[in-house]
Order: sequence, then structure tokens, then C-alpha cells
Amino acid sequence: MAELVTQAVEVEYFAWAADTVGTESETLQVAGGTLAGVREAIVSTHGEKAVELLDACRFFVDEVLTRDLSRPHGRKVDVLPPFTGG
Repeated sequence: MAELVTQAVEVEYFAWAADTVGTESETLQVAGGTLAGVREAIVSTHGEKAVELLDACRFFVDEVLTRDLSRPHGRKVDVLPPFTGG
């Protein structure tokens, strides 16, 4: 059976996303090469409170703001909640 490959990914949380998970940044071991793996690693680390958070947030990776979980994650991913104001 094939061994599951993981990669260290730096995840940075902003605004109430940081408050929800209790940290501004962390390095997670992520299986697979997409944002779906990052999401899974965040939920695995922080539990169910992260599910609602991630449903509302977008990811910023390689200068692109996205919700597309099939997108490759790169070495660093920012988790950005919706912002209001101008």
C-alpha cells in the first residue's frame, strides 16, 4: 500500500479566524497538495469549531484569494474571514 505523503504548510490566520483557533499562525502537516488537505489538517487540529470558520473564510495562496479547495496549497496559506467596511 502507498505511503501517505505529507508536507509542512505554514498557515496564518487573520482577525476572528485567529481568535477562533487560538493562534495567529502554525505549521501543519498536510496530506495531499491541495487546499482540501489544508482544510482537513485545520479541522483535525482544531476540531468542529474550525468547520464553521472555514465555511466562511477564503484562502490566500500564491497571490490569489480563493475558496477552490482543489487549488494547490504551496508552502504558505492565509485564512481570511470576510471583512466589512472600506
